[in-house]
Amino acid sequence: MKKLFFAVLLITTITSCKDKDKDQPENPTYGDIKIKFEHFWGHSHSGHEAEAFQLNTNLVTETAGDTVSFSKLKYYISNVQFTDVSGTVVAESESYHLVDFSSKNPFELIIEDIPTGEYVAVNFTIGVDSVRNVSGAQEGALSPSNEMFWSWNTGYRFIVAEGQCVTSTGNQDFTYHLGGFSGSNNAINVVDFAFGESLTTNPTATPSLHFNVNVQSFWNSNFNLKDNKMIHMPGTKAVNAANNFAGGFELNHVHK
Repeated sequence: MKKLFFAVLLITTITSCKDKDKDQPENPTYGDIKIKFEHFWGHSHSGHEAEAFQLNTNLVTETAGDTVSFSKLKYYISNVQFTDVSGTVVAESESYHLVDFSSKNPFELIIEDIPTGEYVAVNFTIGVDSVRNVSGAQEGALSPSNEMFWSWNTGYRFIVAEGQCVTSTGNQDFTYHLGGFSGSNNAINVVDFAFGESLTTNPTATPSLHFNVNVQSFWNSNFNLKDNKMIHMPGTKAVNAANNFAGGFELNHVHK
């Protein structure tokens, strides 16, 4: 089982060991929270309904009218943290998850061993933190076998999207391998979401968070597919595309 550690946001007065021990529950309990990522093409709005995202299917961008077909979509969700009603942050240890669209949609994570309590917000990283980017090849979600690792110098690909731009004169490939963790090349995104209500964890209840991910968000009026078909290394284009993609995450609803 994964174990969690606490990062207390508010500095409190240190009391005696006796008083501190008295405040601690003798038998602390834990629960889990489920996080679901469901992928769509576009956002639902007046006059338009988002459609379920699928690989190897022709999809049309709203901004430029480009027709695209994805053959691959993978990205990292890492450093998942929950904030409780007192402002205490509970962080998942060894928190690295590879979302591979080809394996399942919706994609679900179970964050285990969260201390029983009331939680009001979550934040997580889309990408991999700088420390792990300079730690060489690793295991689990960060294993090179997942084909997301570049090298010791450039670290991990945070997001991989591949496919074709479908045109009347023939299809053209597009390849987005988005990474970079330092200076102006920093493509790491940390996103925060308030629940709007409190969710209670305990050994018999598993609340869930349901996120919609708009895959079309890679492109907008300032960053179109026509002029940005190949992004293979850290740089301005990788940062722009990664930022756009992160903007496509929406907490749709919660289940207590």
